[in-house]
Amino acid sequence: MIAAAVIIIAFGAALIIAGIVRSRRRIDNDGSFISAVGQITGFRKRLDISLIHFIPIITIKYSPVLRYITADGREMISSSLPFVPKFSKIFKEYYHLYETNTPMEIKYSPEAPRLHYYKSRKGFFVREAVYKAVAGAVIIAMGAFMIWLDIGA
Repeated sequence: MIAAAVIIIAFGAALIIAGIVRSRRRIDNDGSFISAVGQITGFRKRLDISLIHFIPIITIKYSPVLRYITADGREMISSSLPFVPKFSKIFKEYYHLYETNTPMEIKYSPEAPRLHYYKSRKGFFVREAVYKAVAGAVIIAMGAFMIWLDIGA
């Protein structure tokens, strides 16, 4: 049983290390994205089921369609930003930018110009690493508990 516990602890440690390494790589990769000024030209919409306080609700979610010029002069029209509900704070911001015809600064990948994002994703990557670290810590605790049970018996 101790061998199984050691394997579980090693898996938990590997999960923590992989989460941190992947998060660092993704943050570093974001540094290679290029800034551009985009304009919201409209919205795509789709039906979606959302859980609000554990109650399933059918909602319509929207994704802005952006037009922007890449560094090499190509005009891109893309809607790779995530779909968001109409009552969300980010949709209100998108809609205000659309109504006032205000340009927005985006970052796009030079390798795949249709891949872009708005604002910073660093918080998402850090949060992802924290979730993996918590999961890894729980797995390590389970392995340590198994060792404690085996030694105590």
